[in-house]
Amino acid sequence: LFRLFFYLILGSIGFYLMLFTFIKDKEKYTTNKSLKKFLPSLYNMFYVILNLSIFYYYEYKLNLPTLLKAENHGLYACFKQNGDYIIKSGSWASKTHFYGSYKINDTIIILDKSNFDDVLSTNKLVIRKVKNNNKIQFMLFQIDKKGKEIIEKDSFEITEDNRINK
Repeated sequence: LFRLFFYLILGSIGFYLMLFTFIKDKEKYTTNKSLKKFLPSLYNMFYVILNLSIFYYYEYKLNLPTLLKAENHGLYACFKQNGDYIIKSGSWASKTHFYGSYKINDTIIILDKSNFDDVLSTNKLVIRKVKNNNKIQFMLFQIDKKGKEIIEKDSFEITEDNRINK
């Protein structure tokens, strides 16, 4: 909701500036009859189209069908069905987004990168069933190259699991 409000305010300001620039450029054109007077308006239109394209590209990536979602203390990992992932790390105002691809083989997830904001120290993760307070849940653990769980690192609770064979 806040993001929509934020974009609405920025979009309104950008639209006002673009309209103001276009009106000024039109006034200059009527006196000089030179198309070069519209260069600031063309620059504004290019900037708006570029921003909208980037916004829609990342919204498209965010809204792809999800295979797995995992969370833990400010870290959000979303593994999409097409083999892409989105990892968000940090607090609300300073959140960092990481995008990449992964491969999953049974319960092992291998990311194309490692070291995400000192939260993930490896590119290998494993999905395990854990009994916690008489409740069975799926967790995501970091593992080293030998397949051993990295104990000092946090585990992540899987909040959405759309795998066929769990």
